Amino acid sequence: MIALLSGKVVKKNLDSVIIDINGVGYLVFTPLSTLTKISINEKVTLNIYTSIKENSFELYGFLTEEELNVFKKLITVPKIGTKLANVILSGMSVEKIIDSIKNNEISILSSIPGIGKKTAERICIDLKDKFEDIKVAKKDSDKKKDLESALINLGYKKGEIEKLVTRIVSEHPELSIEELLKLAFTELYK
Repeated sequence: MIALLSGKVVKKNLDSVIIDINGVGYLVFTPLSTLTKISINEKVTLNIYTSIKENSFELYGFLTEEELNVFKKLITVPKIGTKLANVILSGMSVEKIIDSIKNNEISILSSIPGIGKKTAERICIDLKDKFEDIKVAKKDSDKKKDLESALINLGYKKGEIEKLVTRIVSEHPELSIEELLKLAFTELYK
């Protein structure tokens, strides 16, 4: 089984890359989240899932172990094969997938092409317990953007909230966006 590939990207397609390793080109299917972060002629290391079936041998590659783990969990759901799991990971971030499953958000999951309401329900039922103990940590920069965006959407000017947002996120990196928003309101209404 192939678990990791390191080499130079020689070609990018819509759903895959070809990685040259010592003159051998490996076709690796990747979700958009991985594909958009790599460039041709760049040396990359991908976490690999090897899919062996009667008539095919396919490699699926991910920049992060988190993506690989979600992929592996998705393919345990009946009627979710490797290709559809790859589409799901292309349709939204790992964090959003986990949150949607944990919160039973059928409409969000069914917004992904190829996922109907029944399939989304099946994913939530089968995987809810498998993601309960997983808490995906957002990067501080992502939290800053999300918090700033939420406050701007509520009518605040970027200039008046920028320093507040930076301070709150750096002082409380463990808090969720909702908790950070409540904290921001508390400080804005002092």
